[in-house]
Amino acid sequence: MPEQLRKTTKEFLTTKDSVCSAADLTHGQVPADRPTLEGGGQEAAMLLASNYSPPSLPPVSLFDLLQALQVHRSTIPSHTVYAINIERLLSKLWHPSHDELQQDTIHRQEVMQREELQNQQKCLRV
Repeated sequence: MPEQLRKTTKEFLTTKDSVCSAADLTHGQVPADRPTLEGGGQEAAMLLASNYSPPSLPPVSLFDLLQALQVHRSTIPSHTVYAINIERLLSKLWHPSHDELQQDTIHRQEVMQREELQNQQKCLRV
């Protein structure tokens, strides 16, 4: 057995070594079967061989969060908490922050300077 596989098998067996129980509708709680050494080795080999990582998802936007909360209202059972959070989301979506206001002011100043420069150039051409 390769060293990496042995190490993974050992970790797998130590984490699954405790006795767990499973819930069964007819019999209540039933002790779960422990994996055998062979089964643990096979599962560890399969995990190493596949080494599949799902593609990362894009970050969730505030619009996504707002839509999810509106569609699944039962996510937040308290109406008060729900209403406060919806208000908070809406204010973050439609009210600019201080940085956005400052950036807008800078943009307006740059546009005014460009217009003045163009007007001066027009006067010089005539």
